[in-house]
Amino acid sequence: MTETERKHLYPQPEKFPVELIAEIIAIVADGTQECNPKNDENHPFWTLAASSLVSRTWTTICRPHIFHTLSISTENTTARLSFLHFDAPHLSEYIRTVHLWWNDDSCTALAWFSEFFARLKNLRALHLDHGISSLSMAPASLSAVIVSTLAAPRLCKLVLNGWGFASDASDLLSMLPATLEELKLEDIMETHVTEKAPSTVRFDALRSLELLDVFHPMLEFKSFIDCPNLECLTARWYHYEPWILPPWIPDGLSELELYGMSLPRYHIDFQSAYSIRWISCT
Repeated sequence: MTETERKHLYPQPEKFPVELIAEIIAIVADGTQECNPKNDENHPFWTLAASSLVSRTWTTICRPHIFHTLSISTENTTARLSFLHFDAPHLSEYIRTVHLWWNDDSCTALAWFSEFFARLKNLRALHLDHGISSLSMAPASLSAVIVSTLAAPRLCKLVLNGWGFASDASDLLSMLPATLEELKLEDIMETHVTEKAPSTVRFDALRSLELLDVFHPMLEFKSFIDCPNLECLTARWYHYEPWILPPWIPDGLSELELYGMSLPRYHIDFQSAYSIRWISCT
């Protein structure tokens, strides 16, 4: 029996177009950022991991989604970064988001950690969560890691949760890259008082700002972050705290979302905002 006859008697199933496979995998990957796959056997991450074993083509399609987000903490830092740094450095090009939970009281970064983070040239978003109180007070090795990560040339989103800064917030300003488009500050406190007058830094690229439970003098500065192109502001304070929108927030916002018991005192032209949400916290 010839090859032609065999194909006629036993027709092979048509293969999915690569473009369709890519679309399906992209849909699956949309849910990979919702929760930690470690404790969820049904997490889409495991579907992506299994799909990557189908063929080389599927591996190529799945790889950017699998390594899109890197979440590390004190518990798994060395093992995960060691693999990416020494065994598979080429995978760093796919990392777009880093979530870092790092207890600066108990963890000291190894010398090569900062080299690894400096390799993340395509990083877009950095989340630095509870455990790192202040960059100036963190161990030098850990500070070097954070500085290397903040220097990513395409970094456009920064989330700081549970941090503390000096009264003039100069240590905060020194962290913010000029490429920043989105900034989220949550649960921010004042660590120590300085005699220096607060300075002002201009961020033309900043479009979105979130101030959630920020208890710091920076909110009262007449000038602080000069963000003339800011479009969206989200603000939240505890209901029992008096609050006011910072004087340095520009007029002409297109989106304004406020959380509080009552509307704050403000200087912003609310009429210019086409989308305003006020959520009363009871």
